[in-house]
Formats: sequence, structure tokens, C-alpha cells
Amino acid sequence: LNTSLTSILSATYFGGTNDEEINKVAYDNNGNIIVAGRTDTDDNSFPISPDAYDDQFLGMMFPGYVGTDTFAANLSSDLSYLNHSSFLGAQIDNGLISMTIDNSGKIYVFGHIHPYQCDGQFCYLAVDPKAIYEVPENAFDTTTDVLNGSSFIGIYKNDLTDIIYGTLIDHTSGLVNGDIAVDSNYNVLVTSSTNNSSFVTTKHAY
Repeated sequence: LNTSLTSILSATYFGGTNDEEINKVAYDNNGNIIVAGRTDTDDNSFPISPDAYDDQFLGMMFPGYVGTDTFAANLSSDLSYLNHSSFLGAQIDNGLISMTIDNSGKIYVFGHIHPYQCDGQFCYLAVDPKAIYEVPENAFDTTTDVLNGSSFIGIYKNDLTDIIYGTLIDHTSGLVNGDIAVDSNYNVLVTSSTNNSSFVTTKHAY
């Protein structure tokens, strides 16, 4: 909208044939609009770039249930063109908590991975963390949890063709809300809530 909120400058639909939620929006230094959210479109109709970091919907849980998958997209400033887009989620139901970008254009995503139960057994896929977010061996947390879910932080290229860094976090309860920010030294700040009484804190913490 314009500065006086009297007219729409640009507007567009974005998504596939099912349901989408766009939870965060930001501008990069080139004026492109970065959006992030979650989708349950699993029929190849969701707009994904040919060179995307992840071009497959991975939010499936089990027959009869479709979960959601996290996504991010880079659109032109007038919303007339999709520059880049990618799924970002795990091989299980997952969704966005928050997103931000730094002054170089890197995209920071904070999300959660849900556990679910079927036939008396948890259907969470305890996959190799690298299959979820290519978590490096020296990441803060490389552990998935089959009962309680996990949360993740991923740092992606502006064109969404690759992940730069990633980690899992709070694998005993799974964070489901909060925010993410980046300081001038590219340190990452996340805020959230947890029911994990053993969540790691630093020495001399408040």
C-alpha cells in the first residue's frame, strides 16, 4: 500500500492448490520481497524454483494425513515475478516460527518439527539430521527426538539454492513460537518458550 494507506501498489496470490500461510515478510537490499511460511500443498502445484535447495514437499506424515512443509520465496518488488523459492522443511510435518534477513541478503529461518502418533506408535521419522537440514557435525545441536519434536535454525543463500549453516535446537520439547534476529556481527538471536527444564543456559545467565 502507499504511505497514506489509500491505494494498493502491488498485490498477488502465492501458493498452490491447498492451504498456505505466509507468516513473515522482509525486504533485501535489492528491494526484493522475501516471504516465508508453511504449506500443505503436496501435489507439485506449489511454485518452486528449478534450482531450489529443496524442490520436494516433505511434510507427509502417514497415509490419510498430510502435514505442512516450511517454504521461503524471493519475489520482485512489484510482486510481478518470482525470483526464487524453495521448500525448507524436514522429512516430517514442520512449520515456520520466524524469518529474517541480514544486510548481505542471507535468509535466516527458525522453525519447528512436529511429532505425531499413529497406531499407538510415534510416526516421527528419526532421520539423519543431515537429511533434515544438512546439520554439520559441529552444529550446536545435531539430535532429533522421536517423541517430542525438535526445532531448527537454517541460514540460506538469498537465491534459496543452498543452506549455509544449520542446527537443531531444544530436541526434548520442540519450540513452537518466538522470533529470530541477527546483529551487526551476524550473531543469531532467537526467543521462544519451552517446557524443557534442562534447556541449556549460559554461565551467569539472568
